[in-house]
Amino acid sequence: MNRRRIGLLASIGLALGVSCGDDPVDPGPAPLWREVALPVMAAGGLLSVDARAGRILAIGVSGSDTMPEWLALERGAGGSWMQLPRPAGAPLEVIPLDVALDASGRAVFVGAIRVSGSAVQPWLLDERTGLGFALGGEGTLNAVAFGRGDTARAVGTANGGLAVRSFAPGSWNVDDLGFTTPQEIGLVDLEVSQGVFYACGFNDGAAVSATLLRNRGPRWESLSVANFATIEMHAVRGDPTGAAWLGGGDQAANPPTAFLAGRPTNGDWFQIVLPPGVGTVRDILATSNGDVYLATGTQNAVILRWNGMLWVHELTRHDARILALAESNGLLVAVGVATSAARRSPLPLLFERGL
Repeated sequence: MNRRRIGLLASIGLALGVSCGDDPVDPGPAPLWREVALPVMAAGGLLSVDARAGRILAIGVSGSDTMPEWLALERGAGGSWMQLPRPAGAPLEVIPLDVALDASGRAVFVGAIRVSGSAVQPWLLDERTGLGFALGGEGTLNAVAFGRGDTARAVGTANGGLAVRSFAPGSWNVDDLGFTTPQEIGLVDLEVSQGVFYACGFNDGAAVSATLLRNRGPRWESLSVANFATIEMHAVRGDPTGAAWLGGGDQAANPPTAFLAGRPTNGDWFQIVLPPGVGTVRDILATSNGDVYLATGTQNAVILRWNGMLWVHELTRHDARILALAESNGLLVAVGVATSAARRSPLPLLFERGL
């Protein structure tokens, strides 16, 4: 595994190894986001959140960065967050990295399981059947998403790449990504737009490392991102119109600067200029009212909102990272990790905001 194992080492490293510093970002007007007190006392961080069928579920890790443990929180009907026990199908050695909910609110968790020393294998738990299992070979499953009906896919990091598919609860099979290189390929985010799956990440065996894939049926196909040669991709999203968004960090700058590209329906990709002082784009959320939210930041968490005319700074949280965003019935949720110079151990971080 190299330094670009975004799915596991960087997800946990970003969450549990946040350094103190200042991004020069104007905090903007009075905050619209409310930080939520969580029922978690242990060190750790929240890596992902999903919302569907009235259920909001956030997952992450607690404990040390060398021996992270399962962490899951669910929002109750009264608005309070409850810590969930580790599922029966998840061994102690499992590290959850992403979660997706189906139309009934049942979850699929993906991540990795420690097998020996620093070695990890891809791992998946399907709540629809209660079965959890590891895939053979070294690697991680980094992202999972549901399409139409019971169709679900998950992607990850491994030599030659990794993707799996499911057309029925509990039945998962390995996908052929079509790569012939033996080098490490990491798909770090997965999105479904109008029934089409998109995945983004990196390919260490290609002239241009930035990688974007699409699946419209039986096969994955590569989409050209030759103009984004210096970009480390972190997020891909679609909206109901069929437009798509691609986010990450431009590694040509030190520290990396924010990168965002858009593509209208049946159009070409074009880069979008973001306000100065904004760090790497960690996640993108297209909301039901037509706004687009970005979770950004290299050392400080910044949430931006595109209101159709301009970018609005909605939140700046020093010494923190927001890693994921979700919406449920007009409620927005942002999760990540917070630390400070006065506290060595990071803590899970969660914000809420109404539309």
